[in-house]
Amino acid sequence: MHTLTNNGNRGASTTQIVAIAVVVIIVIAAAAILLTRHPSPTPSTTTSSSATSTPSSSTSVPPVTSSSPTSPPTTTTPYANQTLSVQVSQSFGTIDPAVGTDYTQFIAMIDLYDNLVTQLPNGSVVPHVAKSWTISPNGTVYTFVIHSHIMFHAGNYMNASDVAFSMDRMLAIGQGFSWMWSGVLNQSGIAVLNSTAIQFHLRKVYAPFLGSLSLFFIVDKQVVMQHLANVTAANPMGDWGYAWMQTHEAGSGPYMLQSWQRGVQITFTRFNNYWLGWPSNHVYFQTVVYKIIESDATVLSLAKENQIQWTSTFLAVPTYQALQQMGWKWLTFTSPNIFDLKLNTEKAPLNNIWLRRAIVYAFNYSSIQYILPGAVESAGPVANNYMFHNPAIKPVTQNLTLAKEMLAKSGLAPGSISLTIVYVQGNIPEQEIALEFQKDMAQIGISVSIQPQTWETITQLAANPNTTPDVTEVYYDPLYPDTDSYFYPQYDSASHGTWISMEWLTNSTIDQLIQEERSTLNLTLRQQIFYKLQQDIVSLAPDVFVFNQPYYVALAPSVANYTYYNGMSFDYNAYNMYYSGTGSSAAFVLPSLGGFILQDIRMAGGQLVL
Repeated sequence: MHTLTNNGNRGASTTQIVAIAVVVIIVIAAAAILLTRHPSPTPSTTTSSSATSTPSSSTSVPPVTSSSPTSPPTTTTPYANQTLSVQVSQSFGTIDPAVGTDYTQFIAMIDLYDNLVTQLPNGSVVPHVAKSWTISPNGTVYTFVIHSHIMFHAGNYMNASDVAFSMDRMLAIGQGFSWMWSGVLNQSGIAVLNSTAIQFHLRKVYAPFLGSLSLFFIVDKQVVMQHLANVTAANPMGDWGYAWMQTHEAGSGPYMLQSWQRGVQITFTRFNNYWLGWPSNHVYFQTVVYKIIESDATVLSLAKENQIQWTSTFLAVPTYQALQQMGWKWLTFTSPNIFDLKLNTEKAPLNNIWLRRAIVYAFNYSSIQYILPGAVESAGPVANNYMFHNPAIKPVTQNLTLAKEMLAKSGLAPGSISLTIVYVQGNIPEQEIALEFQKDMAQIGISVSIQPQTWETITQLAANPNTTPDVTEVYYDPLYPDTDSYFYPQYDSASHGTWISMEWLTNSTIDQLIQEERSTLNLTLRQQIFYKLQQDIVSLAPDVFVFNQPYYVALAPSVANYTYYNGMSFDYNAYNMYYSGTGSSAAFVLPSLGGFILQDIRMAGGQLVL
C-alpha cells in the first residue's frame, strides 16, 4: 500500500499557507476586477418564504413575446489561443442535461449550459439565469425573474419559455435529475407569466426545491424543437430531441461543443458572446479538452510533456506527490463526499441484514490512512462536516469478534459465502480498497472476487438489482445543497435504478421519514428527522461507510483561479479558470482567514462576498 511521505505532507500544508498569504492580494485585486470587467447583471437579493408572497398566475403582466435583449450582449476581446487540457477518470456517457447525473456528465452541463440558480463555493444558492425570485408564504409557489440578454450558442435569446420547455422536457424524458421534481411538480404546474417571468406551482411543500434547481440547466427550445424524432399525431413532441441531444448541445454556457471522441476525449471551445462576459484583465482559455485517462502512469507522462494541466481527484497520493515535485500545485480540501461500499440489499446473500452487519464490522477502516492519508473516517451516511450530521453516530472500528457473532446470526456458514466487489478500473486507491476488503472478509470466512469495470459499465449494471454487483465502490457527493441529498437519491425506494442507489434499499420507515423531512420547512423538525434517518440507516447496514473523501487536485503552474466547491463538479467550471503563463500561477480561490471566506468574484455577480 502507498504511504504519504513527509514531502507530501509539506506540499499540502504549503499550499494552504500560500493561500492565506495571498488572500490580502486577492482582496486588493478584487476592486480592480470589478472596475475592469465587462458589465454583467448583479443578482437581486432573494426573499424568504416568510417575508414575500409571489404573484399569482392571474397577475397583470405583459404577454409572452419573442425574446429580445434589454441590453446588448457583452463585447468580446481577442485572447491568446490557449488550450486547457484536463484529465478525468471516467468517460462522458451523455452531455444532455436531462439525462446526465455523474461527475463527468455534470462537467459538460456546467461548461455548456447555464443553470437557473447556482451555488457558491460554500454551497449557498445564488441567482444565475434567474436574477431574483420570490416564494409564497405556504412554500409551494416559486416565481423567478430571468435575465433578458442571455444568448444561446445558436444566437437565440433566452426567455421564460425556454425555462418552461427545459423543465417540461426534463419531466417528460424522466431521466437524469428528474427524480428531484417528478413527485412535486407537474407540467401543468409550470406557468410562463411573460418573457422574463416564470412560476413553479408545487403540489406540496418541498424543502430542497430551491437548492435542487442548481442542477436544472436551460436548453434552447428553438434548437431542440428542430430536432425532434418519432413525432406522431398522438405524440407531437416525439422524443423531445433526446437522440439528437446525445451528440449535440443547445446551451448558452461559456463553452460550446467542438468535438467528441467517446471514451477518449471531449473538446469545448469558448463562446465569445457569453452573457457574463470575458473580463479583459485575464487570458481565458480558448479551448478546453477533457481527456479520459485511467492510468496514473499516463497522467505523469502527459504532465511531463505539458499535454495536461489539471488532474482529477481520483489519483493515488504518490502521483500527486510526483506532480508536486514537477512544480505543480497539489491542493487538498476536506469534502462532504462520502466513499462507501454499496451493498446490494435486494438479492442474496446481502438481503440478509446480519450478513451486512458482519461485513460492516469485519472491514479494517484504519487501513484507509495508508491508502489515502488525511481521509476522515465516515460516521454514517452524512459527512461529518455537513449540516445535520448526527454527532451521536461515531465511526465504526474493525471488530472481528463481533463480526463473527453477526455472521452466526445470519444462519450462513463461514466458507459458503461468495461476494463480488466492483471498482472503477485504473483507479489505484479503489483497487487497494478492494484488496483490503477481500483480505478482511476472508478472516470471517467470506470469499470475495474483485472485478474492475469501466464507470460506464457500472452505471449500466446499476439499472437492475439482478445485474447490480454485490458490493460496489462509490464516491458520493451531495448533489444539491441540502442534507436531503444524502437520503432521497440513495435510500428512498422511488430512487432505485441509478449508480447512486445501488443499495436497492426498500424500507417503508425510511421512505416515510424521507417524505417527512422533505415536506417541512421547520429546521428543528428536519434536524430531528435527519438524526433518526441516520440512526436507522446505520442499523440497516446497506453500506460500509468508509471515509469522507480528502479532495485532491493538481494544477500546472500555467493554470490559475481554481475554485473548490462543496458539491458535484462545480469546480470544473472552466469559466472560472484562466491562463497565467509558464511561471508560478496565482493560488486557488476560497482561502479562509479569520472566519471570512472569499468567494469567486464573477460567480457572485461581481460582488465580494465575505
